[in-house]
Formats: sequence, C-alpha cells, structure tokens
Amino acid sequence: MPGSFDLVSSHASVMMALALQGCAYNLTELENLNLAKSWWCQQYYETGQISGKLLVAVGDINITLYKYMMVCFVNLNQLNANGINDYFAETFDAEDIFDMVRNKKWTLEAVNHIAQNIGDGTDSYSIIGNNHAMRSFLTSWDIQVTSLNSQGYPQLNISGNHRLLDAYDKLYKLMYDTESASYNNAYSDITKMFANGQSALLLHQLDAAQVLRSTMDEDYAIVPYPMYDTDQTDYRTSYRDAMSAIMVLRNVSNPLFSGTVTEALSMYGRQEIVMPYYDTILKYQYFNTSDMPEMLDIIRNSLAVDFGIICNYSLGGLWSIFSDNIGSGSSSLTSYLKTNEP
Repeated sequence: MPGSFDLVSSHASVMMALALQGCAYNLTELENLNLAKSWWCQQYYETGQISGKLLVAVGDINITLYKYMMVCFVNLNQLNANGINDYFAETFDAEDIFDMVRNKKWTLEAVNHIAQNIGDGTDSYSIIGNNHAMRSFLTSWDIQVTSLNSQGYPQLNISGNHRLLDAYDKLYKLMYDTESASYNNAYSDITKMFANGQSALLLHQLDAAQVLRSTMDEDYAIVPYPMYDTDQTDYRTSYRDAMSAIMVLRNVSNPLFSGTVTEALSMYGRQEIVMPYYDTILKYQYFNTSDMPEMLDIIRNSLAVDFGIICNYSLGGLWSIFSDNIGSGSSSLTSYLKTNEP
C-alpha cells in the first residue's frame, strides 16, 4: 500500500539496487537530514552519489557499519612460536606485528612470509578466509573496478586494468600455491578453527571477536588488512556489503518528518549505541592487548568505500570477482573477464 512505509533499512547493496529502480528519495534534498554530521558515514556519502543524488546512506543509525568491517585476526602465540616477530625485527626493524602496522610495513610480503613458515594445510594453517575475505582485497589493495568518466558518471574499469590482474595472480598464489592457506566459506567453521589455534591469521568481519572472546584461549588481536606493497600510501578497510543501509522511499508522505526522525535515529544511535560499543566493548572487552585501541582506530579511520561494492548487485556481482574465482580455483581472471565483461 503506497505510503505505508517511509524509511527502510536492509542489506546495503540490495538497497542500492532497489534505489536505482526509482524507489528512493534523494537524501541530499531531505529536510533536516544533515549528511555532513559525524553520525553519517562520510566515505559512503562522498562515493555513493550519482549525479549529485544520494539515494542510500550508511551511518550510526545501524551498528553493522562497525560489526561488518573486515579485519585480520592474529594469533599472537603462533607468531611468537614460529619466529615471525624475529623476522619482523631483522627485516623491517619492527618489534612485532603492531609495529609493522604503525610503520606501514604490513603488506602482502609479510603475509607471504607467514604463509611459508606456519601451518601444514591439514590440521594447521597460516591464513584462512571466506568469500567476503577475498572480496575485501579489492578495497584493501586499492583496486578500482569502476571510475568516473569525463561527465562524472561511473563506468567500468576492467579492460586493461593491470593492477586487477596482477593482484589476483598474487592472491591466487597465496591461497593455492601456499599449502598452508585455506579458503573456507563456512563462517562458523573458520571462526572455530581460529579459536582452536589452528591458524595464525583469520580474515573475517570484526564482530567475530564476540565469539572469540569466550572460545579462544590463546592470545589474539586484530590488525588492518595488509597493504598491497609499500608503494601503497595507507591501509584501506573494507566491509561486508551486507551491512545495513537506509533508504527513504520516493513516495514518502511527510519528507520533513522523515528527515527529522532519520537524523535523530542516527544521532542517538551514535551517542547511545555505537560509541559505547566502540570505545568500551571493542577496545577494552573483546581484546586483552594494550595495542588494540590504536589498531582499532587505524582500522576505523581507514574505512574505504568504493563504488563497486556500493553497486555490487546492480553491477552483476562485479565486486565478487575475487571471491568467485578464488572459490572456483581459477588461476587467472583473463578467461573470466572475456566471458563476463559487459
């Protein structure tokens, strides 16, 4: 029935797909909605606009923006026991993995060393991750599958994208040429494996810490996803595209009321839910190492939103290009791109 709902919230990529079908109100024109405020995700606001219109927004109205950030969990005991910290010290003049992050030396090179020196691929592993973990390398390695044309409209950036092809080759070698790495799409399985001390690294969403807090005996921590190489200027944190986003329907009955309520929900969501969760639970209850507040701030401040993940459903799952091909065991993207590129 028209007018039954004004504000809806669901899977971010699904929301954008619906919005592009003409369901959404332009949020930049919604009265009393101030998208420049800290309780709205500025990265999403800047990247998600099409021709000056923002159809979907992400902010502290939903806590999933924080829970679904993709991070690298680290078994600190395994790094110590297998001489990884010695390697960091000798090669990078870094005391531990946290120093590696601070000095911006935490890159694929360091991960490859871990993969070559920990795990047998049967009962113990160097690195484990699922489909969302593989997708997130597109963001963390700053691989743009879309770009803006001369008119300011998004367009595909696939043909001739050598960084995309080269990065996939390196990711494939990490996950398949290294016997100790494991791609496992069962969410509960990889969390349990890491909790049991079976892997040095776990690529997963941040709220897996809630499970590990009560199930893992060994010392663990989180760091951002590794950079591609030291030429990359900074870390880039991705998120699961299933995080919640909001959309105000085009036929909204009272735009002023909807804008006011939406703004209030996000503002109070930040004050009453998000900041206590972030500043108290995440920083001081889920982890027991003093480096965690700093690492969490690095992760949060490096949140990156790419147009490809915003419109993943609308682009035919383009953002899943790494996960689909790693999952199928394809050693190259070349044939996939020839078949699937529009």
